[in-house]
Amino acid sequence: FVEVARVQRINRAAENLHIAQPALSRHIRQLEEDLNVKLFLRESHGTKLTEAGKEFLKDSTDLLENFEKVRANHTKLDTPIEGRVIVAMPYFVAKLLALPLVYKIEQETPGINLHIIEDTQNTFEYEQLEHLKNGKYDLVISYEDGKNDTISSTYMANELFFLISNSGFDKEPDNEKILSKALQNNAVYIPPYHSKIQRFLMNASKDVGIEIDLTEDFDSWDMIKCQIKTGAGYTIAPLALAVAETETNELVGTRIVQPEFSRKIHLLSRSGDSDTAAVVEVFNTIQTLTKDIVKRGLWE
Repeated sequence: FVEVARVQRINRAAENLHIAQPALSRHIRQLEEDLNVKLFLRESHGTKLTEAGKEFLKDSTDLLENFEKVRANHTKLDTPIEGRVIVAMPYFVAKLLALPLVYKIEQETPGINLHIIEDTQNTFEYEQLEHLKNGKYDLVISYEDGKNDTISSTYMANELFFLISNSGFDKEPDNEKILSKALQNNAVYIPPYHSKIQRFLMNASKDVGIEIDLTEDFDSWDMIKCQIKTGAGYTIAPLALAVAETETNELVGTRIVQPEFSRKIHLLSRSGDSDTAAVVEVFNTIQTLTKDIVKRGLWE
């Protein structure tokens, strides 16, 4: 129920939960029958919560959060959680998650020795999966759903992409014009190793019928941000790139919705019951922090 309410589409919720759509639909109908209340309005483009559904969502969310707290507290009372945990994650994920994760683990479970490996160039996902399978890594956060016989995959969230500039594109009333307005006769800076973003920009430029000046002059995102501050161009990236600058109004981040550009984030672990208590604790903490990032509007 909570996942359907979050994404507002039963098919997308079923995909995220790794269950069949008919089974999820039956579950929702059974829940409505048990409660004797209608929770969703079915529309052609998705689902919408009724007023009763909104109230039930609030209660359900509170219940789930309280359950996680109770489970965590009782686990800690039983035995101290100790051990080394290695987590690999992409650059943009690390910019939002790494420091809060380290801080929360240090404060709540100091017996865990947490080591984070950051992929600054988004290049070693296949290598990560091999390290996860052979036990070199304990958890991997990836844009690829690496689920197989030896790896379990848990959907975390969608990473949203923004047009990052030094001007107020957030004032543009028609969001569909934002991308074409930015691309027209302006340099768009992307590091050469981010091929997925490059492909998106090339396809988007064709859709709106304009020429794109894709510039690979800079190998680092920090250098690109400095260039954007001068007004010389733009970039398209997750807002994690410039959270601090957007909060101080040095840069502006405008979400791109037409065409929509986002990518799924997955939390991968080894299948089976081999995970230590320390790994389970870090896994659950990542899930908790993910909810906080979603509430901030940086993920969805």
